[in-house]
Amino acid sequence: MINNLYKRILGLASNITKNDNKYFNKDLIYILNKIGIILIIISAGFVLTSRIFWLTESIDFGSDQARDLNTAIEFISNGDLPRYGPITSRGFNIFPHYYYFLYISVLFLGNNPLIHILINSIFNVISLILLIFLCGQIFYKSKYKLFILGIISTIYSFNRDLIWQANTMWNPNFLPLFLLILITLLFKMIDISSNNIKVIKPSFIKYSLFCGAISSIMMGLHGSSFIILPIFTILIGVLFEKKLKNIFYIYNFIGWFILSISYFFVEINNNFSNTIRFSYLILTMVKTTLILICFKDLFFYSTTHFILGLIS
Repeated sequence: MINNLYKRILGLASNITKNDNKYFNKDLIYILNKIGIILIIISAGFVLTSRIFWLTESIDFGSDQARDLNTAIEFISNGDLPRYGPITSRGFNIFPHYYYFLYISVLFLGNNPLIHILINSIFNVISLILLIFLCGQIFYKSKYKLFILGIISTIYSFNRDLIWQANTMWNPNFLPLFLLILITLLFKMIDISSNNIKVIKPSFIKYSLFCGAISSIMMGLHGSSFIILPIFTILIGVLFEKKLKNIFYIYNFIGWFILSISYFFVEINNNFSNTIRFSYLILTMVKTTLILICFKDLFFYSTTHFILGLIS
């Protein structure tokens, strides 16, 4: 089961790798890889410039951002830990996970908005590093892997929506990083160095716990994660053997519960009122076009915006 899925998921990369010599001679492969290295360097420089050095020129700080920062400041002033976020226009309180980050950053770095947007920008830079790592894992046998990584890093770096995400302190903007971390953990649990994919059992439980913790963070950050996480869960169910699958689900739940426990302590006292309101919203979303908006947020505002970001 595992090997068959491996061939399907990574089949394209494998076929490209096998036909390297068929479509490209050694000189062309060498040139393409050099171009890829140059593109990676340019992309890295542009990411640092647009996300870090030009931050004060493109900062976006509106009423929602002020609300979130003031909420974190209020938690600290009252000596409380975040258990709920502020109430939204849809009638439920935001989950506390985003405010964990704000709480820690305000506590140690102060309440300057620029500092907290800078943290968001750094997360955006780390996302690029993880993206390159993951693509490197997929195309690790390809002779022109560096060229592929150069193209991918260029698309990511120059996309205007991703630049906006990096320069805005908004809870969904953390999702790309944690989604990439989740996929990275999946790659850490398996070995694709041979022709057959294998599960690395000694680290399986540890990474299963981490996957649960990351899933909890994603669910707390934005409702769009409720679309991608079931897909990830189904993928695990198909990818792993039954025994390993059950082990993963158990430890994944434990990791998820550990990072959600403070929220549920409050919910127990409130008869799960906030969870019920939020669940109703999620069920309603399935019947409306809001689900398309969630896909747009999660997948970086669609492929069309990738192209527009490159030509704008």
